Amino acid sequence: SALDATADAGQPELGPQPGPVAGKLFRRKRRRELRGLSTDDGEKDLAVDTADTTGWGNYARAETGWGNSSAASVGVRDDARGWRSEDWPALTPAPNVPTQLNARRAQSSPARELGANGKRLSKAEQRAREKRAARFAQADAEDALKSEGLTTARFDPYAAAKQERHIKRVLQRAHARGEEVDLSKFTVKGTSTSLEKKYLRLTGVPDPATVRPEPVLKASLSMVQDRWARSAANMNRSVAPEEVEQPGVTYLWVCEQLKAIRQDLTVQHIKNEFAAEVYQTHARMALQEKDLGEFNQCQTQAKELFDEANVGTQAVREEFAGYHVLYLLFIQLKYGLPSGDLAAVLASMDEGTRGSVNVRHALAVRSAIEQGLHARFFKRLVPVAPGLGRCFLDLMVDYVRYESIKVACMAFRPSLPLESLQRDFCHLDLSREEDTKSWESLVSNNPKVVLAKDDTALDTKMSYSAFAPRFQWPVLGGDSVQRAD
Repeated sequence: SALDATADAGQPELGPQPGPVAGKLFRRKRRRELRGLSTDDGEKDLAVDTADTTGWGNYARAETGWGNSSAASVGVRDDARGWRSEDWPALTPAPNVPTQLNARRAQSSPARELGANGKRLSKAEQRAREKRAARFAQADAEDALKSEGLTTARFDPYAAAKQERHIKRVLQRAHARGEEVDLSKFTVKGTSTSLEKKYLRLTGVPDPATVRPEPVLKASLSMVQDRWARSAANMNRSVAPEEVEQPGVTYLWVCEQLKAIRQDLTVQHIKNEFAAEVYQTHARMALQEKDLGEFNQCQTQAKELFDEANVGTQAVREEFAGYHVLYLLFIQLKYGLPSGDLAAVLASMDEGTRGSVNVRHALAVRSAIEQGLHARFFKRLVPVAPGLGRCFLDLMVDYVRYESIKVACMAFRPSLPLESLQRDFCHLDLSREEDTKSWESLVSNNPKVVLAKDDTALDTKMSYSAFAPRFQWPVLGGDSVQRAD
């Protein structure tokens, strides 16, 4: 039989197998013994990790006759005691599969660090920290080499660019080493000789072959000024464009050329009298064309050059100080902003600049508008505006006339003659085209205005609603969206 063959082969005798009831009782007894971790006979404790034990099913026996137990001996039947538990195969815990998976995940994706607020860092912040730590480790290694007397040459992109004269190759080397390069520290020496250049916003390191040096920029500025002067003269003539010797240019072309000149000055770090002249020229042209966005940029850069590079004459500084006050006054009236910026600008001026003709005239304009002295604005301030200050006043005249008509509607009832309104309140000269357009936009083409006495007088009571809301300023160059009330 199979038992005899097993005994003859020197293997322990298995004996008869237990029945269903005996097996169930044995398993119950075996579980009680395992919970105690030792047998009653004092045998060696079983190596069982109770933290990972969830039941009898977590244990496996070797691949022998009785399940998956790894022991060499199997149980032997005793006639007196039945099956002896001490001779039953030793059991080993099965591997904890979830724990192994978690350990493998932890090795493949390390835990993120915590920030100062106690929250986990994002992936971008984690990479930035690792990159910074790598730079610090490299610096520490170099310091250690220096302390041992060994020489280490750390890559300096700025010195390399000055030595090799090849910025793109230096930037590639810096990127490969993980170095952060500030492009503003590079000084490009232009080699282009072209007088005209299309303005393109820089997205990388400028090519010296497309940048013009200062002598070429001076010639380009003279060319732009000459063509703009010819264009302004041609526009005043009643001559067909094809009959003009040199056709005029538009402001868009002039603005593009001046922005290209400013860009070449910036990349070459040129901050001198010529740079101040470029910004002053562009600011004046932009003001004449009512491009307040470009004007503000140019006058801001010109002021920085006045303060930092100590360039520009005192007369030019006073001129642009007056323009700055008028610009802030215009922005204050248009958008209803407080006058804090204007007060800060006045406080930063020295006594000489604050007492100049340009600044005193600008402050007088501000006082007349805020106090409602409309007649003084038209009769005393507009005719004597210094420099290009008249351009700012031309932007404000419709606003002042609007406020003056509002005052007339409240002061005169039931009507006011149109002739008196034009002469005494709006200060219009209808023989001028500009004044005619202003009157049409304010009164003639206003659907809410009601006329009386055969259209020779203004019905002030019925027309007051037309001037009660805030004045709607025209959209100019540099404006985005009309600010809501």
